[in-house]
Amino acid sequence: MKRHATWLLLAGTFAGLVSVTGCNATRRELSSALDETDEVRAVHVAVDDGSVVATVEVGSPADEATVRLILDRYAVTWKVVMKP
Repeated sequence: MKRHATWLLLAGTFAGLVSVTGCNATRRELSSALDETDEVRAVHVAVDDGSVVATVEVGSPADEATVRLILDRYAVTWKVVMKP
């Protein structure tokens, strides 16, 4: 029984590490792709229900259209929010 609990703890730790690594890699890639535009205020990435989700902050609706074109290139769940 003790081995099983240890295995579950290790598996949970590994899954968390993979999630954090996946978030960091996604944030770096999207930040790099969006770096060409002045419209982006911030890029946040988190795990939501087991999937990596990116949230990109922009300043205006016009900025949102430009950012959406770039984000559409990626097979990742994303959303754009306005932060004036």
